[in-house]
Amino acid sequence: MKEAEKPYETVDEYIQLLPDDIKAYIIEVRNTIQKSLPNAKEKISWKMPTYWDKHNIIHFAAHKK
Repeated sequence: MKEAEKPYETVDEYIQLLPDDIKAYIIEVRNTIQKSLPNAKEKISWKMPTYWDKHNIIHFAAHKK
């Protein structure tokens, strides 16, 4: 997918597009990561929320069952 074709550019946009029954879980994961990695930069990489500090530390994503 080309950069211009990304359906979302921020983690907030990513979460907004999720089904309501999944959002709470993803927000909880996000909050836990932010507390654990306060200096990490939040971004979208590989179409997933990513936390970066000199290198990718963690990616996470929601998926259908």
